[in-house]
Amino acid sequence: MTDFTHSLAVLIGIDAYTGGIPRLTTAVNDATRLAHTEDEARP
Repeated sequence: MTDFTHSLAVLIGIDAYTGGIPRLTTAVNDATRLAHTEDEARP
């Protein structure tokens, strides 16, 4: 197994879709909070 020395995550929070999909209420906030959590956990 390879040891990773660098990793990268892409977080996307979209609350507004088209095509009749109802508007979401927490996707943007969830992605933002997860990004902050990851920043704080980084050594």
